[in-house]
Amino acid sequence: MNFKKNIIYGLILSMAVNAAYAMESSNQKSKEKIKLLVIPGQNGLGGGNIDKVLPQLEAIAVDTPRINTVADLFGKNSPDLGQGNCINLLKQTMEPILQDSDAEGVIIHGSSQGTATAINYTAENQKKVKALIMEAVLGSGNSAIYHTVKEMMSPKLANLPLSYYWMPYFAKAMFPFYSPGGKQPILNADKIPTDIPVVIIHNKNDPQLAYSDAQALYAKLVLNGNKNVYLMPMNRNYREHVVLLKRNENEKEIKSIQTILHNHRLLKAEQTVSAATLKEFQPALNDEFHKAHSNLVSKEEKMRYVDFGVKTTTYAALCYCAYKIYKYLKPQ
Repeated sequence: MNFKKNIIYGLILSMAVNAAYAMESSNQKSKEKIKLLVIPGQNGLGGGNIDKVLPQLEAIAVDTPRINTVADLFGKNSPDLGQGNCINLLKQTMEPILQDSDAEGVIIHGSSQGTATAINYTAENQKKVKALIMEAVLGSGNSAIYHTVKEMMSPKLANLPLSYYWMPYFAKAMFPFYSPGGKQPILNADKIPTDIPVVIIHNKNDPQLAYSDAQALYAKLVLNGNKNVYLMPMNRNYREHVVLLKRNENEKEIKSIQTILHNHRLLKAEQTVSAATLKEFQPALNDEFHKAHSNLVSKEEKMRYVDFGVKTTTYAALCYCAYKIYKYLKPQ
């Protein structure tokens, strides 16, 4: 009798060990097949707590342009608020993943400038991008410049007539490769696939990036038919810009993000939240959302005309100066 019991106990133990091994192998397989790319902001901050939010995935850091020396202003390390330089660095990280047949896809976590990089990249390179987690959304580089000046530098300057349209050209002293009329996330967001989940996390009191821009992006995606977009507003203090999710304060938000990814088969969540909880992060589009969206889109569409005029005038002036110099130096 004892012999039979020992055999049964042995079989049960063997099954338990095999199940645990299979689960570990499954988790490891998930880590290998789904990549988590973390794009920090312009100062290198952001994404520092991703291991607390998504411990199931191994993070891959994406380099981002930042200024360490004066020479960086005029090279590939020159920040351009999510445009060419930023996108090229993300492409370099994505290239081996795109060539890896075992890699099924990537989840991109972007912070601040990194959100603009992620949106602009995904709008044009949709292959293998399975989800976007955006923290401190940069809806437009021009809006970011205007809001930063207004909240942190000089409200009087921001209140001058048409300041939204001319301040970005003064900011080019710090961002020489930035184009005010170039790629802007709010105008590119409608090219993001409507079947991928997009999570937007933003501090309502952010002094660098306006919360209304996060509302505008949320509205843009919803209006475009994306039923998997979520908005998680935070009431942090004035200075908190990125790394907004705190493990001891935002359990609901963290578990909700894990559930969203779990529902899209991008990771295995140990605990999930209800559909009703997820619905809390999908507010209906009221007048405030529509106004934020229409205002930002309108400004950026006008900025493209302004930028065309500025460039045309600048090139004409340079040609005229070159002609005058030629006439001056030409032998009589």
